[in-house]
Amino acid sequence: MLLDTLVLRKFEISRSGSADVLIYVVGRKSGFIYYILTIIGLSPTTSLMCTRDRVEYKWSGLKGEESLTIPLNHVTGIVGGYTKPIQLLILAGVAFLGGLDQFLTQKSGLGFLILGVIVPIILIVQYSYDKTMRIGVQNGGDKVYGLQFKKALIEGVSVDIKLVQEAIALLNNAVLASTSNNRQA
Repeated sequence: MLLDTLVLRKFEISRSGSADVLIYVVGRKSGFIYYILTIIGLSPTTSLMCTRDRVEYKWSGLKGEESLTIPLNHVTGIVGGYTKPIQLLILAGVAFLGGLDQFLTQKSGLGFLILGVIVPIILIVQYSYDKTMRIGVQNGGDKVYGLQFKKALIEGVSVDIKLVQEAIALLNNAVLASTSNNRQA
C-alpha cells in the first residue's frame, strides 16, 4: 500500500449507536507549502468517511475533485495499523559503535559522549514517538483506498494507534453487519 503520508486535519469516530457518520478522517499533504495552502483554503485534501451503508474516499485539490463510493457490503478488506522507522534504531546502533570506536582507538571521551551516547538517545526517542498510521478499505483486488498519516502538531489533531484501532473495529463491525443484513434479505 503506497499512499502519501498526510497530516491529519480531522479524525472523528462515532461512539454513539445512532450517528449516521461512523468515521470521518481528513488529511492534507505535509510540508510548509501545503500548510500555507491550507490557510488560504487551497490545500489538496484526502478524506475517508464511513456511514452505516457506504465508505466514501475523496480527493480534492487544485486540479479538481474525485470521489469513490463503496457500499459496505462490497468492502472486501479493511487495512489498518502503524509502522515505525526501524532505520532509526539501526542508525542508533551504528552511532553507538562509532562512538565506542572513538573512545577505544582515539581515547576521545567527548567523541564517545556525542556519537555514542547523545546521538543514539536522540534517535531512540525519535523512533519511540514516530508512528505512521493507516486506515483504509479494499473493494476487491489489491487496491487500497484510505489514508496514511502522522500526528498533527500544527493542526492539533490528537490521534494515537488506540484510536485508529477503535476506528478499524468500528468499520469492521459496520461491514460485517452490512454483509449479514444482505444475507438475511
